[in-house]
Amino acid sequence: MTQSNAIHDRGPAFWLGLVSAVSIVLLYIANVLGSLGLDDIATTWSDLLASSIAGVTLQGVITVIFWISFIALVALLVLRPSEPGAAEVEIGTPGPVKALLYNTRAGSVWLPVRLFVGFVWLASGIGKLSNPAWQDGSALRGFWTNIVTVPEGGQSAIAYEWYANFIQFLLDNGAETWFTWVVMLGETAIGLGLLVGLLTGMAAFFGAFMNMAFMLAGSAGSNPVLFALAMAIVLAWRVAGWYGLDRYIMRRFITPPAS
Repeated sequence: MTQSNAIHDRGPAFWLGLVSAVSIVLLYIANVLGSLGLDDIATTWSDLLASSIAGVTLQGVITVIFWISFIALVALLVLRPSEPGAAEVEIGTPGPVKALLYNTRAGSVWLPVRLFVGFVWLASGIGKLSNPAWQDGSALRGFWTNIVTVPEGGQSAIAYEWYANFIQFLLDNGAETWFTWVVMLGETAIGLGLLVGLLTGMAAFFGAFMNMAFMLAGSAGSNPVLFALAMAIVLAWRVAGWYGLDRYIMRRFITPPAS
């Protein structure tokens, strides 16, 4: 195979992945250089990223490039799984993994985990729905305002600037009036889905997504534990809802029935 054919066979997925990977390196190389004691080089690179033209920083441009290339890559792989140069890798599943993630009897293992996470989400959702401060969005606005405010001589609760900018954007546009319902109804729906075992993997995924959003906002609490349990349920989506509605609904309409 010639070099030109090899490059062609890599397809757009390869190049999108390369662009997103290079973007990450450009954004975080200063952190690595600083940890290696190369403070002067790290500072120079950070200053370069912070340089702006017409209010647009180089860091902002690279961040946008990363997200565009990464989202395009995921969409491409979902829509075109037979991407040029792609091949499926078959790796045998270890016995203990099969026992926990594929065996319907393992549903009894995941049932208490599912119920625990479900009760936590349902209690949180109902508590917010019955709270007037959450109903009108004032509680959520107060939370957002608190996490984006940097105390004098202190540090913001949000570790990532892009997330702080996102929260500030929501604040500036008064999004709390409708976003609060996304949070309240989302938490309630996740809790109900997990409790009755309906689309269990999807409910757990969105629960983990909300846990991640809270952790990005600097709120730890029970979120790390709930996130870990939710991701475990996602991995066990085939059997986690076996003792629930998934046994009758998902297996019939999404996956072929077992022989």
